[in-house]
Amino acid sequence: MLRNAESPVGFSSRWTDFWFRAADPLPYGLMRIFCGLLFLAWLLPFAGRHDEFFGMEGWFGREGYLQAMREGGPGTPVPLGWSILYLAEGNPGLLSLLYWGSLGILAAFAAGVATRITSVLTWVVVVSFTANPAISFEGDFLLTILAFYMMVGHVLQGFLHGGLTPLEMAIGPMSNMPHRMFDRDHPPAPSVAANLSMRMLQIHFAIIVLATGLHKLQLGRWWAGMAFFFPMFPPEKTTPSDLQALFGNAPLILFTLSLAQYMTLAWQFGLPFFAWKRSFWPRALLIGGGLIGWIGNVWLFSIPIFGPFWMIGCLSLLTADEWHAIIEKIAGTAAEPVKSRVTGKPVTDIAAVPRG
Repeated sequence: MLRNAESPVGFSSRWTDFWFRAADPLPYGLMRIFCGLLFLAWLLPFAGRHDEFFGMEGWFGREGYLQAMREGGPGTPVPLGWSILYLAEGNPGLLSLLYWGSLGILAAFAAGVATRITSVLTWVVVVSFTANPAISFEGDFLLTILAFYMMVGHVLQGFLHGGLTPLEMAIGPMSNMPHRMFDRDHPPAPSVAANLSMRMLQIHFAIIVLATGLHKLQLGRWWAGMAFFFPMFPPEKTTPSDLQALFGNAPLILFTLSLAQYMTLAWQFGLPFFAWKRSFWPRALLIGGGLIGWIGNVWLFSIPIFGPFWMIGCLSLLTADEWHAIIEKIAGTAAEPVKSRVTGKPVTDIAAVPRG
């Protein structure tokens, strides 16, 4: 049974409302745009060298793949059993067609074109290109999580509340187009599928954050307060003269790095407790942690994919009213106060946004 903002308050009602409320699809549409841009930023740099990276006769060809699978061992990439790239075996022209066609699909998905179709194709593209051992990296598999939840919501969108034309039932709602997403006069219809997919993404992200924090406790350098020291001063690059230059400020540097890593652990373990709180400081902590995590993963650990995933996960926890308030503040074009889609009352500050 679907719930609305006026449903009675109770654990069962809250639980049902959390998952199955028909909600403003704006946050889900924004996540689609962010994810689509991330997918493009991940795949586009291989342009011009896609044959070497993804071809069966490339840098990691058939023999290398078979040898890796025979030898096994830690660190050996284990591709999935299928990929659309396998169709281009020994055919560079077909591989180029698949590569550039995949980029077109990702761009169309980000732009909200035929999302019921392009969302499924986007998931196929992401899974197919992460299956290649030449570029296999554990952080890349986070992209498949985003692609999956984007696909689930867009496939179900419209079936649970109706109101779509036959064409929209086939290819997806036209309201997913950016010019319709931000139309204040004719806003998109509330969507159960969008809310359900966002909730699943939020819960999965919280589990990932908590699990990575627990994993850190298995490593001695995190207990010793040296987890950030070695990435900043890698043994293979740090010279004795570099270490001598640190001696004068060593206590301050070590204290700062230790404090930073313990704050990181506190943020990860605390995320499930403040992620869904709508007041100012929990929201500042959420977005601030996302930004710092993005910068840290790129600058300190040289992991370009995990940082944007981290930030998208944090942004997925913002409500539709919060997004409307942010958009209006950025645009600076609001002729009247932004009104909550839930209560109909003006929203003057993010901290004032009602729950739900």
